[in-house]
Amino acid sequence: MLLGMSARKRADDPRSSEELLEAHRIERLAEETHWDALWALRDRGTRHEFDMGRRLTESDHPRDREIGADLLAQLGAGERVFQDESVEILIRLLDDPDPAVVNSAAVGLGHRGDPRAVGPLVKLASRSEEAVRLGVAIGLLTHEDESAVLTLITLSSDPAVDVRSWATFGLGTQIDVDTPAIRDALTARLEDEDPEVRGEALVGLACRHDERVLRALPAELEKADVVVLALEAAETLAVAWLVPHLERLLVSLGPDANEYFRQQLIRAIAACRGE
Repeated sequence: MLLGMSARKRADDPRSSEELLEAHRIERLAEETHWDALWALRDRGTRHEFDMGRRLTESDHPRDREIGADLLAQLGAGERVFQDESVEILIRLLDDPDPAVVNSAAVGLGHRGDPRAVGPLVKLASRSEEAVRLGVAIGLLTHEDESAVLTLITLSSDPAVDVRSWATFGLGTQIDVDTPAIRDALTARLEDEDPEVRGEALVGLACRHDERVLRALPAELEKADVVVLALEAAETLAVAWLVPHLERLLVSLGPDANEYFRQQLIRAIAACRGE
């Protein structure tokens, strides 16, 4: 309901595309996270907005090129309009001297999902800038090309937690490929210091019914920093002997516990009980 209302509100926005662009510049300066003005531009998705994005990517100013990449990334709001032209521009931006621009281009290619991006993205995986490696991890999501998978395996052990998390997410649930190398990479992340990374690994192994997740999950459910992903893994496995661990966690929740977490925990318990 809320998403529909938001989409209608954007569609009815009376501002011109040029006014929306200026509004988005203010969104960025104010460190807004919703980027409503940019989404209104993306939703329109006409030749006018495409040309606007293309011109921005040709600017001498890095911030303009970044905005242009972000606009072209999801122009058409999921319809992937001007696909070939946009992908060509975003691939060109992977050579940009500014890491933030490269990040936006790489993330944009992830949204575009075009196989032509795999080779250029893989070449950037060893860059020293975290923003670039993060963009590569996101850009390679859903690609099952061998080089893409191998790159995600490498990035799943990256020093930066966000890079590890996205790469582990990509290996765990965004592809259907199932190899010993992927399972070993996911298993290595079961000992990660970050609970989200561990959670992505748990879900990935649970989807593959790897026995190593059965050994790791009980201990994970006893930790102080259990995340929803661990509960999703338990629901996927649906084995009765997890019930006591899950029920102890439910009893430990205080009245202010996150309601989404609580409901996912209840679903996991029901699945493990066979209900």
